[in-house]
Amino acid sequence: MGLKDDILKAFEKNLTHDKVNQEGEIETIKPAIGRGTPLDTLATELRDAFIDFLVKQDFNITNMEAPFMIKPGQINTVGSPAAQANAAPVPGFVQISETSNKVGLPTVNSNVRTSKVKLLRVKGGTA
Repeated sequence: MGLKDDILKAFEKNLTHDKVNQEGEIETIKPAIGRGTPLDTLATELRDAFIDFLVKQDFNITNMEAPFMIKPGQINTVGSPAAQANAAPVPGFVQISETSNKVGLPTVNSNVRTSKVKLLRVKGGTA
């Protein structure tokens, strides 16, 4: 089930109703939801509109913490005959947060406003 099917089921649920027929019996009336029906078309167009809207949005990361490791030999020092590369791994930690600053850098909070997350495609390739 994808977004379109969920929208279609919501329409079906909300438009299904009971009707009393001429014999006084209660009949359940369900809307047509098959392929090519007006509700199917509406569900498809709403799905496409939701996806188009979401794909155009920029989302901000409000809280992220990530460790990193610089491998041995990746940091080279210069300036003396004894200059050499790091022999051991160098661990580190990066953070973007609106509410805390564990790394002590002044840009942790302001980076929230410059971070971006984009929706590239719908999971599973269909909606």
